[in-house]
Amino acid sequence: ENSEFLQLDQYERQEMFDIPGPLPTDIDDYSVLPMIWVYIIKACGRKKARCVANGAPHLKGTITLANTYAACLEQSGFRIFWAICTIRNKLVFGADAVNAFAEAPPPKCPLFLKVDDAFRNWYHKRHGVMLPKDSYVQIKHAIQGHPESPRLWQDHIDSILQKIGFVPTHHEPCICRMVDSNGEEIFLLC
Repeated sequence: ENSEFLQLDQYERQEMFDIPGPLPTDIDDYSVLPMIWVYIIKACGRKKARCVANGAPHLKGTITLANTYAACLEQSGFRIFWAICTIRNKLVFGADAVNAFAEAPPPKCPLFLKVDDAFRNWYHKRHGVMLPKDSYVQIKHAIQGHPESPRLWQDHIDSILQKIGFVPTHHEPCICRMVDSNGEEIFLLC
């Protein structure tokens, strides 16, 4: 429960959810997906819970209006990147975005998740209101599990990287190159 609450607190800080309630009657097309949880125990022993949408293709209820393809680096491309950095004696920096998809805009079609017991318990503890079993919550950002989310995140992070001077390479869409003020090349693996 602590891990679930940590995840939902983070989503609330990122303004992931609208106010829970019944499904709207004033919207014609929207997606309704089940809320599911993915659990892991990290190597350090910390328990982690991730609240996601179950956008599995075999489920009915997902309306996809935008492109779902997101570029990803193949294993061979990943190995070549590290080999080039090693040969050139380059320093490589890594970065992680907490709940990365939640930083991206929402899917094109309004998305609602069916509230589960974990969400209901969290909402009751944080807001003092017990939600009925048939409650739904609208998602205001991209969320893991929705088919459009990887592409929405890629477009979002690409725009940020380009604003700070990175230029996508022509050879691999997930490797960006920038030349610093000393004329040194800097590569970023996305």
